[in-house]
Amino acid sequence: FSAASQEDQGLPEMPREVADVLSRCFGQDPSARWPTTRDAASRIVSVYTDFVGRPYGRVEHTVKEAERSGASLDRRIGVITWQDPRERLRNAARTLGVKSNTLDTPTEISSPKAQAIADLNVFRELRELYEEEVKKGCTQHRPVLADICVDEGCVHIYLKDMPGSLTCFNRAIAILEELHERGASSTAAWSLQNAYLLKADVMAGTANLEEALALFDACISKLAQHETESNRHDLADLLGRAYQGRARVLTLMNDLYGASRALDKCIATCQHIPGWEGRRDIANAYTN
Repeated sequence: FSAASQEDQGLPEMPREVADVLSRCFGQDPSARWPTTRDAASRIVSVYTDFVGRPYGRVEHTVKEAERSGASLDRRIGVITWQDPRERLRNAARTLGVKSNTLDTPTEISSPKAQAIADLNVFRELRELYEEEVKKGCTQHRPVLADICVDEGCVHIYLKDMPGSLTCFNRAIAILEELHERGASSTAAWSLQNAYLLKADVMAGTANLEEALALFDACISKLAQHETESNRHDLADLLGRAYQGRARVLTLMNDLYGASRALDKCIATCQHIPGWEGRRDIANAYTN
């Protein structure tokens, strides 16, 4: 329209000012585009008022500050969740005596995907801070670093970046394997199995079925050794996830009998966990 200085035949008349707004939206130089979509929309509203002779009638949608900061967005992938990393980064920066560049950068969150991308930037800075501390010899930070890597990997899964998630999970596994070999607490052992389960989920999602099945089976073997421990709902949840993952892979491999047996094991393991979130997934698996 701008090049021809007139509308094409068959198209309704477009005010020159509207064409100018659109032209700036699609400019080749990013720095020359509208700073935000809100600025572009405001200009369109102004053009409407000038041409129609009355104010724009639709009420502008306002976003509450809690929503803008991402507080109302669900950080979840199935039963896996991650927490808002900003407070962790704020505490880490204060404890380590460093300045955070990410926290000083204002962000406007408009969607779950935008929130996940913003979270990923925070996790990346958080991980780099602790990586640097570990390199300095502050080995007491390794469990925290492993936990950060796991959460960052979950965000990568949310954004469908499987290579990025594998990089994070492999880093967490390397840290937790070393801690486990040095006789760390049982918490580190369960964290290690959780990291392996997440890696197996990624492998299954990328059609690496044999490797995924081997990882699920290895987790089942490790976790089943402690199955008789009473009141260990966290252990039962991990074992149930492993059986459920095994069932999913076997289904993809067309071994429906094996998948059914794995689901039976999952139900038997997890049925006593209060409020177990996987019940609906199990029911759906049986239905399918």
